[in-house]
Amino acid sequence: MNRSILAHTEVAVSSTVATWQLRVLLATAISHSEQIAMNAIRRRRVGGRLQTYCPTPVRYPLPAVRSFATIISLSIVTLFLTACESLNVQQVEQATVAAADHRYPNIVFVVADQMRAHAMGAMGNQEVITPNLDALAAEGILLTNAISGQPVCSPFRAQLMTGRYSHSTGVVHNDIRLPDDALIFPQLLKQHGYTTAYIGKWHLSGDRDDPVDAVSRRGWDYWAVRNVSHRHDQPRYWINDATEPVTPVGWEPDVQTDLAIEFIEDNKERPFSVFLSYGPPHNPYELVPQQYVDM
Repeated sequence: MNRSILAHTEVAVSSTVATWQLRVLLATAISHSEQIAMNAIRRRRVGGRLQTYCPTPVRYPLPAVRSFATIISLSIVTLFLTACESLNVQQVEQATVAAADHRYPNIVFVVADQMRAHAMGAMGNQEVITPNLDALAAEGILLTNAISGQPVCSPFRAQLMTGRYSHSTGVVHNDIRLPDDALIFPQLLKQHGYTTAYIGKWHLSGDRDDPVDAVSRRGWDYWAVRNVSHRHDQPRYWINDATEPVTPVGWEPDVQTDLAIEFIEDNKERPFSVFLSYGPPHNPYELVPQQYVDM
């Protein structure tokens, strides 16, 4: 697969995405999430609009991951766990129809640490070069109005994993451990035949030590994780239950993207979900390779 990782970090999933049934990577995830909520949402129809109140999940073929599955809001490069959205009736019904042919879609999450939604071409910023992200935005669904329930690293990640607010998970600031009994969405995906992978930064173990403990790994079949580090020019990660790290040479997002592509190629014949968690563009900014600075 041809790919381009830029200074502001973007994942390459473009021309060959259709082969892996991933052309609507983000769009199908959103469509299915809204399909799950349709039953409860329909009862909120007022004046030609549907008001979403984060209803109790309804049983549909795709597993309901608590309120997380109500609306998975992917702003393409970074993820914002939204508060409830107001959706036009026609938009919701169109999304439901579009999801019908993708009953068990492959799902790829891409999180870039401290990257603003505005920091890509598809959002009108011509200073940031993001052709692959722009292609995803053009082919899928681009949400231009999304709200993060918590703008800090660990609390947001806990919300994204559980679909619960910070006061519910107890992860209200950085370096608080996600409770061991918290149900996270890959556990539910696995119940429905998904193969799952987490690659990159974790920051939910309550510390910054490596390797991350086995309990944190629950729900992930493939695990290539470095807990917390911003030395993006010195990549290292621990595979599954390994006690010794892999220390490749290169720019960390490149290494992580290669791992994600390898996982997709190995699992393209079955439903899969990949969570790719980049460190950049989190500072220090001077670590960005010169080839990307010169673009």
